[in-house]
Amino acid sequence: LQGVLNLEGAPHLLQAVYQTWDLEAVPAAARGDEGLDRDRLIFIGRNLEEQGLRRLLADCVTEVQSSPPSIASR
Repeated sequence: LQGVLNLEGAPHLLQAVYQTWDLEAVPAAARGDEGLDRDRLIFIGRNLEEQGLRRLLADCVTEVQSSPPSIASR
């Protein structure tokens, strides 16, 4: 799992491999204009069940959006 999460108004990089998680704030000088203002998660793996992931993520949401973001399939 990799991603960018905005926590307390600042972007943080997330990387997780098995049971090891790393969450690091992006320094202001390194932010630039790279789309770090949006939360993004990238799931890396085989045979991932989209609906199962959506349910797990929905349990984490504290604010409901009018329409869920699309998930790109490969």
